Amino acid sequence: MRVIEIIFLKNNITWLKDFATILFTATGTIVAILTYRRARATVLQPIRNEVIKKQSEILVELLGILPSESKLIYKGLDYSLIATINTNKQLLDLGFLFANQDEIVKKIDDQIVGWTYVGESKQLLDVELIDAFEEKQQPNDLNNEDIGRSKYENAKKGIIEVDKIYLTQNHTDFKNKLIDFSHNPYLPLAVQEVLDKIISDIDINIHVNMKAVLSDFLREFCHKYFTKNETQY
Repeated sequence: MRVIEIIFLKNNITWLKDFATILFTATGTIVAILTYRRARATVLQPIRNEVIKKQSEILVELLGILPSESKLIYKGLDYSLIATINTNKQLLDLGFLFANQDEIVKKIDDQIVGWTYVGESKQLLDVELIDAFEEKQQPNDLNNEDIGRSKYENAKKGIIEVDKIYLTQNHTDFKNKLIDFSHNPYLPLAVQEVLDKIISDIDINIHVNMKAVLSDFLREFCHKYFTKNETQY
C-alpha cells in the first residue's frame, strides 16, 4: 500500500501556484483597456439607433467579466484549481493513497464537469476500442488496476503519461462566455479579434502549458518519493 505523506505532498506541490504567470497578463490587460475605451466612446455618443445601443450594452457586459486586473481573469479561468485537481487525479491513478481518501475523491468529483484530451496517441490510455461489427467480443484484459500498475511502473522510471486534463465549472463557464462574446455580431471587429486571441491562449494553456506543468511536477514528485522510500529500506 502506497500512502502519501500529506506534509510531503504539500511541500512539493506549492510551486504549482506559480502557474498564474502564464501568458495571460498581457492579453487580459489589452482586452480590458480596448473594450473600456470602445465602450466609453460609444456610450458618450448620442444613441442614434438600436444597433449602437445594443453594441454599448454588450460592451458594458463584456467589461463586467473582463476586469482590468489580470489576476481576476486568471481566477475566473480556475488554473490553480485545475492544476490541483489534475495532480491529485494523476496521483490516485498511479495508485497512491491519501489519509482522507474518500473526502478527497468526493471533492474532486464534485468539482469536475468534464475533460479534454491532451495525449499524443489517438487512443486514451483507459479506453478500449471495440469493433462495432464484431459478433463475439474478446474479454477485456486491460482494466483500471492494470493501467494503474503500468503507470506506476513507468513513473518509477521517470515516464509520466498525461493524456487528459479535467476541467472545472468556472473554467468552462468563463471560456464559453468569451466564445459567445467573440461570436456576437454587434461587437467591434477589433474586440472580437482580441477575444479570439484570448480563447486561443486558453486552449494553449490547457493543452500545452498545463500538461507540461503537470508532467514536470509529477516526474519530480515521483522521483523524490521513490528516492525517499528507497533510502528507508
